[in-house]
Amino acid sequence: MYETPYPPDYAKFALSKNPFASLSSEGIANVEDIHVSQNIDIRLAEVLSEVIDKKSGLAVSLVGDLGTGKTQRLKGIGKLVGDSGGFVHFQKVDSNDVALVTRGILSSLPATEPVPVVPEQVRTEGILAAIKRLFTGGEPPEPACPPPPQEPVLTMETYDPQAIAARLHEGMASHKLSAIILDELENITSAQVSDLIPFFEMLRAFISTMPKGCIFAFACTPEFYKTIKNQFPAFTIRLHAELQCEQLTDRKASELVRKRLVYVRTDDARDELFPFYEQAVFAVNRISNGNPRILLRTLHSILAAAARDPGVDIIDERYVTRVIAVPNSIDEYLMKVPQDLRDIIDGIIMHFNGGPMTYIQLSKAMKESPTRIYADLEELASMGLLRNKKGHYEILEHIKEMLSSP
Repeated sequence: MYETPYPPDYAKFALSKNPFASLSSEGIANVEDIHVSQNIDIRLAEVLSEVIDKKSGLAVSLVGDLGTGKTQRLKGIGKLVGDSGGFVHFQKVDSNDVALVTRGILSSLPATEPVPVVPEQVRTEGILAAIKRLFTGGEPPEPACPPPPQEPVLTMETYDPQAIAARLHEGMASHKLSAIILDELENITSAQVSDLIPFFEMLRAFISTMPKGCIFAFACTPEFYKTIKNQFPAFTIRLHAELQCEQLTDRKASELVRKRLVYVRTDDARDELFPFYEQAVFAVNRISNGNPRILLRTLHSILAAAARDPGVDIIDERYVTRVIAVPNSIDEYLMKVPQDLRDIIDGIIMHFNGGPMTYIQLSKAMKESPTRIYADLEELASMGLLRNKKGHYEILEHIKEMLSSP
C-alpha cells in the first residue's frame, strides 16, 4: 500500500500538494488561515488584555503535548506585543545548559553601561594623527578613550539568581510594553538539579516583582510541568495563569482538515472536505487522541497512500482502517514507519533492544533534543507502531519477537 509503482497524484483530489506535510505553524506562511480557535484562545485573549489595557505584569504558562499549538500561540503573544509597539524576546530553548539559556535571555536586553561618547576635539585629533601617520609611517598613538569594560561571561560559578532577576527587571522596565517568551522549556529538563535550582529561583524572583506592561510566557509538556511543580513550587505558585492546551474535538478536527484542504485546493467547486468523508476524519482524530500534530501526521500518510493508489477516489473509515492496520511482518512494519522517524526505531532497537524506555532515556542515548524525541515517540505510538505504557515506549511485542528470532 505504501510502496507502489505509482507516484502520489494529488491532482485527482483537486489538490496541488499534500496539505498535511507541514506539521507545525513554522512551516506555514499565513498561519492565521489554518488556525482553529479553541477555548484556550479566549482565555489567552482575556489574560493578555490585562497587560495591554491595564499595563499590569503577568506570568503565564502554556502546557500541552507536542503539536497542540503552543508555539503558534506563543508567537501570537509576541506578535500582539510587537504590533502594539512593545519589545519582544522570543527564545526557543534548545539546550540543557542553564548558563547558555540565561545568556540568551540577557543578550537581548540593553547594555547596562552606556558606550562613552568621544568629544569632538578628540575625534578631530585622532583624524589628524591618522593622516600624519599615513605620510610619516609613525607608530599609531594610544587610543584617546579606553574601550568600555566588557561584562564577564555568565557561568554557573558566577550565577547569581537575584542579580540576574534584577537585571531582567531593569531591562524590561525600560519598555512600556514588553514580553519574554520561552518555547520548549522542557529541553532544559536533563540539566543537573543543582543548575536548575538557581535558574528557577531567578525566574521566581523576576516574576515576583515584574514591571508593569511586562509578559513572561513559557510553554512546555505536561510531564515537564508536573516535574517543576513538584520540584520548584515557589516558582509555579507565582504564575498568574496556567493555560492547558486542549484536545481537538471531532468537530474542531474536521474544521482543521477543511482549512488545510482549502489552502491547497485547485477546484473551488469541490466539497471542502473532499476526498475525506467526515466520519473518516473523526476516526483519525480518535486514533490521534485529539492531538493536532499526530492527526496531521496520520492524515498525511493516509492521503499519500490514497494518492498513489489509482483505485481509490474517496477516503472513508474502511480505508483509514486498512492504512493504519497493525503490521504482520517486519517488512510491512518498516514500510509503515515514516522515513524521518526510522532513526527513532533504529535507536530503540540499538540502545534498548526494542524497549521499554522513557523519552528522556532515548534522548540521552541518541544525543537528541528531548522535545523532538518525545514528539516522535508519541507520533509512532498514535500510528500503532509503538506501545506506550505509562511513559515507557517499546516496539510491538510480535515485531520484537520477529527481530530477535534467527
